[in-house]
Amino acid sequence: MVPPGKIVRTLLLIFACLSLLSGRIHARLPDTTVTYARVDSLDLKLDLYLVGRPTGEGQPPNVQPFISPLIVPPLIRRPLIVWIHGGGWRGGSRADFSPAWTWVDSGYSVASLDYRLSQQKKWPAQLKDVKAAIRWLRANADAFALDTARFIAWGESAGGHLAAMAGLTTPADAFDGEVEDSLKTSSHVRGVIDYYGPTNFLEPIPKRWTPWSSVGELLGCGVRKCMDRARWASPVSYVNPGDVPFLIVHGTLDTTVPLTQSLLLDSLLRAAQVPVELRTVEGEHGGPAFLADSTLAWVSAFLTRVLGPVAPAPGPALLPAPRPGVPEAYSPGSSRAP
Repeated sequence: MVPPGKIVRTLLLIFACLSLLSGRIHARLPDTTVTYARVDSLDLKLDLYLVGRPTGEGQPPNVQPFISPLIVPPLIRRPLIVWIHGGGWRGGSRADFSPAWTWVDSGYSVASLDYRLSQQKKWPAQLKDVKAAIRWLRANADAFALDTARFIAWGESAGGHLAAMAGLTTPADAFDGEVEDSLKTSSHVRGVIDYYGPTNFLEPIPKRWTPWSSVGELLGCGVRKCMDRARWASPVSYVNPGDVPFLIVHGTLDTTVPLTQSLLLDSLLRAAQVPVELRTVEGEHGGPAFLADSTLAWVSAFLTRVLGPVAPAPGPALLPAPRPGVPEAYSPGSSRAP
């Protein structure tokens, strides 16, 4: 019998391919790949999809200057979408299909990152990696023409959970550090787009409470035996007045992460007077409804509302071919963090 998780991943791949074929979202190769940290003998990498061509000024040591097929004269700093892949914290990759790719054509740069999976390290390693990647990107914004004041986190499923945690937690919650040393920079994001991410691990969902479930593997224990750890990893535990704006999109037929998870987060954010928009689609855990023009219009409106107007992407220009080589991690110097 084929495992249900494999069936879901196969269907999502089919939906993604159909979207690519329809021209709604274009497949992309990254402009450059960098190692943003080394931890537990692992190289943690992120792919950058960039708008325009930085001048090279402020290029960090050991990082190969990228050459994009696009050019912006004069140089324009771009807002950044930090894309966080799903996969139950135990699968997935930065190279997986991402709906964020389409916004490169609208003037946004995109960073798609890897993080340690649950079989490599238990919670909170995943969030620490996400925050380390954001700090690295902010510390090296000059090299890639990024606007450090306009970073936003967007993730799906497990990535939606991590995006929400990145938006809701602060340095006081002690999730920064221990991964790389750009602690002088901030892991702050201006907003969160949460596609059907879990928000409350204490909700009694039997199939998710077992030690061998995706949540159990993330926490390192069955929920019943580690309630405090489950609470520690739940975004709803960190809602406070003054939190960043949220766009939450969830399927009404989702049985993997029930809609009640997003309803709870939405209600808590509203009670704290945090700007939040909950949108539902008639669909399950992922699928074509989340790539529909109407859904992407909600994302576009949210990005504009939170990050402000964005200069359009330029047209193609003839430039030299990209140089070979993969950038390496390094110890950043100064910060442009707001």
